[in-house]
Amino acid sequence: MIRRFLVLLLLLGTFLMTACPLELIGVESTLLAPDPEGVIISDSEVACVAEAVPAVAPSPTPAPTPTMDPGLLALRDRLAAAIEESGINAAVAVTDLQTGESIDVNGDDPRHAGCTLNWFVLLSNVIDVQEGRYPESEVASLISRTIWGSNPVTARDLLIQSGGGSVEGGVLKVRRLLEGLGLTRSVFDHPPGYSEQYTTDGSLNTLTANDMNRALTAFYRGEVVNEQWRDYLLEKMTNVKQGLQYLLPAGVGNARVSHKNGFTWMPGGWVDNDIGIVVFDSSDGPRAYAISFYSQDVPWEYADVPLGQTLSRLAWEYFAAKYL
Repeated sequence: MIRRFLVLLLLLGTFLMTACPLELIGVESTLLAPDPEGVIISDSEVACVAEAVPAVAPSPTPAPTPTMDPGLLALRDRLAAAIEESGINAAVAVTDLQTGESIDVNGDDPRHAGCTLNWFVLLSNVIDVQEGRYPESEVASLISRTIWGSNPVTARDLLIQSGGGSVEGGVLKVRRLLEGLGLTRSVFDHPPGYSEQYTTDGSLNTLTANDMNRALTAFYRGEVVNEQWRDYLLEKMTNVKQGLQYLLPAGVGNARVSHKNGFTWMPGGWVDNDIGIVVFDSSDGPRAYAISFYSQDVPWEYADVPLGQTLSRLAWEYFAAKYL
């Protein structure tokens, strides 16, 4: 390597002597001693070569890859094992709303949304109220009834209200809301329960557990509505009738569970979903996590319930141990 480099310098000698006259650069013409291989170059040649070679900036040190809490990764393994053992076609996503860390099992699989998709209708109305499009009193009762019994009729009325008097306007508005939240894998095609009345393109209404948790995270962090209206909707979502408290709330200890159910039958079997935000008090203030549970192709009604309760309990145990 050294021999080739020095030979190259020797061949360029004529150019160097012309381009860098010794007297101009202030270097004496004393020759260097021969190197062990017998190649002789002058000090002036060394100086010119040094000026001709640009400095190479050092490569930046790569930023360290963030590491996820090992306890959260262990929770993911427990959730996956519970789903596999159950034999139920299910998906779940869990997000720590303090750190933003999120885990999932089958979290990017499109799922039959059922009435969990109406959470975006509720959110659309709350955005409208915050922005002064109509008073809260016009929609307060509809919001409460939609959440209390997971009522698709009152949800459709809310969709029409938000859409300026039309189902189509409401659907298009909610589709823009999903797009704005970056929920690229989910589809709001028609009001849940009313596909025969209006459909965008005949698609199924679908959500992914990860998309749902992205939306819940943005909502909780004040990126969609302000704190006042966030807390308003969270409070409304705690008022669910006892007969719909059998999934997420059943696995949680001393905490407030704001959730939205989605239950229906599809040709492949029963669909039973529950999404929500769990808030609890710690010595350092409120702590919260988002959880979305989706099951479909369930062979008989409520066969998914033990699994849903188990996943909710496992998530609660992790967060209680971490923050309480």
